[in-house]
Amino acid sequence: MNCRYCDERLEKKFSYGSVPMTPNAVQEGLLLKNGKPIEYELAISVCKKCGLIQQFNSPDPSVLYFIFKNEIVGDIWEKHYSEFSDFIAYQKFDGVKILEVGGGDLSLAERLLKKGIDKIEVIEKNIKTENFSEGINVFRGFLEEYNKSSKFDLVYSSHVLEHIDNIQKHIEKISTLLTNNGRLIFSLPHFEKWIEDFATNSFSQEHITYPTIENLSAILRSKGFKIDRIYQFKDHSIFMDAVFTDEQNNNGKIEQENKIYEKNLKLVAEFFENFEKLGIYLRNSIGNSETYVFGANSGTQLLLKKYLKNSKIIGILDNSSLKSGKLLYGFNYVVNKPEILTDIENIEEKKLIICTGKYVQEIKKQIKKINNKIQIITNENF
Repeated sequence: MNCRYCDERLEKKFSYGSVPMTPNAVQEGLLLKNGKPIEYELAISVCKKCGLIQQFNSPDPSVLYFIFKNEIVGDIWEKHYSEFSDFIAYQKFDGVKILEVGGGDLSLAERLLKKGIDKIEVIEKNIKTENFSEGINVFRGFLEEYNKSSKFDLVYSSHVLEHIDNIQKHIEKISTLLTNNGRLIFSLPHFEKWIEDFATNSFSQEHITYPTIENLSAILRSKGFKIDRIYQFKDHSIFMDAVFTDEQNNNGKIEQENKIYEKNLKLVAEFFENFEKLGIYLRNSIGNSETYVFGANSGTQLLLKKYLKNSKIIGILDNSSLKSGKLLYGFNYVVNKPEILTDIENIEEKKLIICTGKYVQEIKKQIKKINNKIQIITNENF
């Protein structure tokens, strides 16, 4: 396997072992191979040349994205979309042609229309609604399938780049759609802070690469972009604005100092050490108690697979309506909304694990409003 940014040969450094291939909830009996859930090895590498943190393997997209699950849930995501739409629409866009890549549920495009933008072209394979504003035109497919001759003054995306396997071709394709001095504006997780702060959902099946600001700046320069603005949304996301000049730095090659590799390798090594300690801590903390886990996601799958498989887990809680009533993929645990805790008997004898990265405090506050008698255990305690 070669690095997705600079093509250097990769070495497998860290591994969660064999895990379910999609961090999702599905109907019972779906997405099985020979009667069993589909798994692969979730392993993490750090490129020695450019320092990019990335998956060593590539999950099958048809399994990974078997179910559409884009859904804005919670205050942090609401604030993210609000601030990112402000970041995009920082100036007047009269007559400007705009393209969104990976429009999800179209909520970001709808916000931009309310800010005075007239029309937005959206590329999205899994549109689940026909109820969108007149100013939105949807191309149902992937970026590489978009063959219109249109040129755009602005291309934007939110939490998309980290999902792309062939990131070089992705950025090159965007550059062919931009006018000279057109802009690429994007948001993605602030992975350096996530990993540094031990956000337990830092690594997942869906995120193929985990770039830092240095990594992003280097690949954009190599593809003819000049960084104009960078904004940090809390410790959650990075917003970047790059101008396409068609002047490649280093003849399109990515070259970075070895210190980025050393810094990122240390970050990931410390994270995996802490994850091991967390798993043992959680197992010991719940003992023989009946326990819920919050989050029908990769973090929960990884903990269940390696550390909690013999514990008395009685269910998964999640705020997503799309996941409710389904099974966490790879397990026989039904996903329910947290409101089920309202009328549970002997709730004070049960426990709830909340290891949801940057969302722990938000979710703890929500749970205490529903039922403040359940014992809550988080990664903040260990």
